[in-house]
Amino acid sequence: METAKIGKIKKEIIKILGLDLEYDTPIYIGESNYHHMLEKHKQDFIRFGMHIDNILSNPDFVGINPLDNSLEYIKEYKIENEYIKVAVRVSGRGHYFVKSMYSIPEYRVKKFLHIGRLKKLTNPP
Repeated sequence: METAKIGKIKKEIIKILGLDLEYDTPIYIGESNYHHMLEKHKQDFIRFGMHIDNILSNPDFVGINPLDNSLEYIKEYKIENEYIKVAVRVSGRGHYFVKSMYSIPEYRVKKFLHIGRLKKLTNPP
């Protein structure tokens, strides 16, 4: 499998997070990213992996993880009553890659909203 463009960092997200990036900076996914998600978060990947592009293009919440500066895209799936996070990290060459994807509990989403680590998109892009 080759590296493929799976999304872009949209203008609205760049603005809300105060990022110093060009609008529509591409987000890629590669074979090693798929392997990581299958190895570390297999059940979540099997259930929600086909939605990664939708999570990136229509997140309900976005934020920056202070531990590694990854971008966090979070989508609530009300049918399953779950929140799914897609983490996007910049590579050493300056390219943005989907690094991981997994479910997170609602209380963490609420906590991160309360402390300002996540921002709710009122009109998702």
